[in-house]
Amino acid sequence: MSKKKQTKKPKSKTSSIKQRNRLRNKGKIKTKKHVPKISFPSQRTPTSTEPEEDITDDMVEMVEKDDMEYLMTSISQQKYNLFKQIKIKNSSQKITKNDESEFSALEDKYVGSHSVSKEEYNVKMLLPVKTKDGVERRFMNITNEPAPEKNLEVKSQNINSNEEEEVLWLNKPTDSIDITLNEPISMAKIYAKRDEIIQMYKFRIGLLSSSLLENPELKIGNLSLLLEIMNKQDPELQITIKKLVTLSLLEIFKDLIPAYQIKHQDIPFNKLKKVTRQLMGYEGQLLKNYKMYLVKLEQMASCLRKKKGDTRIFSEQQKGLGVIAVKCLCELLMAHPYFNYADNIIHLLTLYLDSSNESVRKVVENCYKDIFHDDKRGLISLIAIRRINHLVKTRAHSVHCEALAVLLSLRIKNVNLDQEKEDEIKNKKFKTRRQKLLTMSKKERKRKKELEKLEKEMLEVKAEENKKSKEQYMTEIMKMVFLIYFRILKRAPRSNLLSITLEGLAKFTHCINLEYYQDIVNVLDHLLENEPLNIREQLYCIKTVFIILTGQGDALNVDPLFFYTHLYRVMLQIDAGKTYESCDTLLSTLEAILIHKNKKITTQRMLSFTKRIATLALQLLHNGSLGALCIIKSSVQLNKTADLLLDVDSNYGEGIYNAELNEPEYCNAGNTALWELCALRRHYHPVVQKMSVHISNGAPNLGEGSLPANLAKMTSIDFYKEYDPSSLAFKPSIPKPSDNIKKKKFKLTYSSSKFLDYCNDIVDNINTEINFSRLLLN
Repeated sequence: MSKKKQTKKPKSKTSSIKQRNRLRNKGKIKTKKHVPKISFPSQRTPTSTEPEEDITDDMVEMVEKDDMEYLMTSISQQKYNLFKQIKIKNSSQKITKNDESEFSALEDKYVGSHSVSKEEYNVKMLLPVKTKDGVERRFMNITNEPAPEKNLEVKSQNINSNEEEEVLWLNKPTDSIDITLNEPISMAKIYAKRDEIIQMYKFRIGLLSSSLLENPELKIGNLSLLLEIMNKQDPELQITIKKLVTLSLLEIFKDLIPAYQIKHQDIPFNKLKKVTRQLMGYEGQLLKNYKMYLVKLEQMASCLRKKKGDTRIFSEQQKGLGVIAVKCLCELLMAHPYFNYADNIIHLLTLYLDSSNESVRKVVENCYKDIFHDDKRGLISLIAIRRINHLVKTRAHSVHCEALAVLLSLRIKNVNLDQEKEDEIKNKKFKTRRQKLLTMSKKERKRKKELEKLEKEMLEVKAEENKKSKEQYMTEIMKMVFLIYFRILKRAPRSNLLSITLEGLAKFTHCINLEYYQDIVNVLDHLLENEPLNIREQLYCIKTVFIILTGQGDALNVDPLFFYTHLYRVMLQIDAGKTYESCDTLLSTLEAILIHKNKKITTQRMLSFTKRIATLALQLLHNGSLGALCIIKSSVQLNKTADLLLDVDSNYGEGIYNAELNEPEYCNAGNTALWELCALRRHYHPVVQKMSVHISNGAPNLGEGSLPANLAKMTSIDFYKEYDPSSLAFKPSIPKPSDNIKKKKFKLTYSSSKFLDYCNDIVDNINTEINFSRLLLN
């Protein structure tokens, strides 16, 4: 039995504490639990006379109170490391005294022969090797063993980050200002200290940003450092530093965000290549930091949109930060409209279309206009319009006009809302899919599948949808837009959104189904008769009706006499004052009536409108006058009967022209002439003079009185926009007078000598009176 014990290898290394305890307890009877007693001052009895207890008492007195309390709590809670090294043996194993002594002697011999010092404590035991001399024990020192690759990478990253921190904060200023107690702190020192800290932060932000853009995959951790700077709470620094960090992160994300949407699928036990794993890690970090950045922008912009019960008061600086945050959100959405969280950005920005801050509304409006204009797929536009519809509906149509003004930027030309029904009819005429597959051979079917797969991949690479999906999106957009417009016409005809609604109807009327035309005309007629509309709203109602009747609405049995009369009555209410902003709407409406629909207008109406347009040209600015004269020119060229207005002979026709009558059919405009052209020939604008001379000569295309080619091709709206004086620039520019002109001396000459003598007598009388008054004063 003892031999077997001698050959048995020890399972683990024996600690020095265990060796000491075993040597001390040799020859003594062991209890079941060999744990030495530790006596404390509270547990000491006065009748103890054993020498060992005296020694322990002396040792306890040498321990300090703090250390003693720590030891007592550790032992009571069993947290002391000594308890972890005590192993309790099973009571079923009975070991005799001789076996125990032999085993302890053998173990002491082994420990003495293979003792390890404290410096070489980190030792790993290897398998023994049998040689001629016997069994040779082997050890390996693991103090200098290289760590795994991951640990090395982590350590290197920590070292690099520490080095970067030292470099970035190399010029870090001290937090205190050197002052003397007897002297007050000057504002110059405080401002100098603040400027020093801001310059330090600028240097840090610039260094982090530049290093990130140089190598994004390795320096992606710089994003978290920049986001930490956004959390700075110092009241004297946070405004300036937040502006710097916010704008820096905006440019970084605009450069780093890819053109595709990041979609990661965490599949367990999926083996990936090293490059793929690195790319996924980089994209994950980018997406995480991008989300944190958007959350911070939302928090900064929350001061611009107060909720019910919010009594917080924000400073102007905080509101300025909110405006910057909204601008950053708009820039991100315009730069990457199909990246992750684009739906969340739209959901947030739509609320600011109804903000009380006008500048914020304009920023979001311009952002949405750019997105609608540049959207090639239609999906992001559909999401935005759904959010606008929800905003208008939940707030009971009491929103600002910018919420609907953005819809005018939609690029919708030809959308057939009945496309679904037409497709169903066409599908019935063609063969079924099963019959098609039967007629195709196996190679043709295989080739068709490969082509469909290739086309799908190409569309994904280009980030574009096919024509069919785009048409579906546009159809949904058009349905949602008309839903908004019709709900406003029905439920809120007196809201401030009516003007922009009518303008949108006039623009997208060609996309409405033919069956709704009659209802729209009836609604607009009701608005003109019963609702108190302003001039702009009345013009849009009339314009919408005539656009409907010009296109597919020709089949409708609608008499537009009421709308002609109403337009004829409203025309002279527009002048160069407050109502001038509706001049472009009037010009486009007149162009639709007299030019696009010239064959369906009667002669009396055409002459009446032409005469009133000439009268209108006298009370407009020069760009409005040019637009009105352009319409007169076109009507004269298209209608031969319009030459009657250029003839000054009043013997032709019946009756007398009544300019005050607001009925174009009965005002007898054929018995008058365009006398306004004589006044317009002396207009201050040279182009207006040319146009009036051109119309007076009968609007010839060639020869005397003809216009240059660049002016002859322009429409009324082109004249209105080209010569717009709102920018305070006169076009054509007025030439400077030449410096070589000699100034002529003016000589006073009189045709009669009696008049000269009379003037001299008056001057002599005045001089004598002045001299007499001076004598009296003296």
